[in-house]
Amino acid sequence: ACFNAPDGGFIYLSNSESRIEGEGGVGAFLSDNSGNIVNYEMILEGTTANCGGGKTPWNTFFSGEEFEDGSMWEIDPFTGVSQKTQFGTAKFESATCGSFSTNNNNNSDQAQDDDLKDLKCYATVDQVNGELRRFTPDPIILQEAIASNDFTKVLTTTEGESSGTLDYLLLHSPQPNQFSFTSSIEKAKLNAFENYPNCEGIDFHHGKLFISCKAKKEVLVLDLKTQTFTATKTQNGDFEYEPDQIYHLMMGSSSSDDDDDDETSTRSDIVYFVEDGGCNPGLFVVNITTFNHDDDDEQQQQQQLKNKIISTKTLLEKIPMSYSKRNHLVEMEDESIGLAFCNSNKRIIVGFQGSGKGEPGYRMMNPKGVLFEITRKDGKSFHDDDDNDAIAVEKEKLRGVKTKTEESLIFHLKQF
Repeated sequence: ACFNAPDGGFIYLSNSESRIEGEGGVGAFLSDNSGNIVNYEMILEGTTANCGGGKTPWNTFFSGEEFEDGSMWEIDPFTGVSQKTQFGTAKFESATCGSFSTNNNNNSDQAQDDDLKDLKCYATVDQVNGELRRFTPDPIILQEAIASNDFTKVLTTTEGESSGTLDYLLLHSPQPNQFSFTSSIEKAKLNAFENYPNCEGIDFHHGKLFISCKAKKEVLVLDLKTQTFTATKTQNGDFEYEPDQIYHLMMGSSSSDDDDDDETSTRSDIVYFVEDGGCNPGLFVVNITTFNHDDDDEQQQQQQLKNKIISTKTLLEKIPMSYSKRNHLVEMEDESIGLAFCNSNKRIIVGFQGSGKGEPGYRMMNPKGVLFEITRKDGKSFHDDDDNDAIAVEKEKLRGVKTKTEESLIFHLKQF
């Protein structure tokens, strides 16, 4: 995740997924406003298998430990202060926070007070029966945090006692594609096994949760206002394996006709995600058109469920590599990681883990991961608040070709 620094630069946080007990953690590098790295340090140490992440509306970072008794940590990127959250223990992946009653999102630089009044936070568990967890802070503690602008107690325990409530996601399918939350973790685990196994990345935007579920190769979109969901397949084009970390950009909306009184509109939701597995993982983008209705008419609710995936496009892809093993060529599997948008969405940072998926020969040949920075050659943001400009930017961006062809129409690529 990226956080704006006071001098115009940014702080980028990256997890260490070391499976050796106590050798994980979170590293931070500080970049100036030209994108040059000026400092690097570990700001969380002594943890294990830190995998996914996320941001809170008050600009702290989530880091999930991906092992059976792992914790979801909250870290201040500016002070390095870290603490365990009240999500409990599990094989955690990612987390996010948001409020469905307002238009806040966890990618904004600073949350407004009204955005936090009915705040809830969500965490994914990367298991075949991994339930989505929802944490609701204690309302008194939340009100005090809003008044004082001190959110250090919102997600943590108070003297060993819980100061909020946990519940868990249930998907009701196949029709009418509704969902609810239950206090029973056993029911949620069974439901996750049947409907949403092995979910990893999660992001919140405009009252919707976007969740990548790698086992089914889907992006779930949960509308927290209507309590309905859609599932969009990601296996399309060059994307072949499992969606992992996820990042959402909304690219504008338009009315369905010229009637100013018509409250039916479409919105283009641009979802970026990285890939878990394969010999050429990469950074991919899908465009999902969502239908929004303020009317509760049943027919319109059914129309709202018809989210469409336009296409899966490749922004960056690793060159496939192989090595010889007993006179046979073995493809080296990898994983793309660390997806973040920085400097007001003008820079994308993404990396390759170099894990080798358990192949010792591969680890010897490629022992370290690598991070890349992607920028537009025209210096513009990958997202524009103006609807027409935003759509034009997206169309231009998607004309870019794979970097493995040693060509690039509109991108700069820099290795850290």
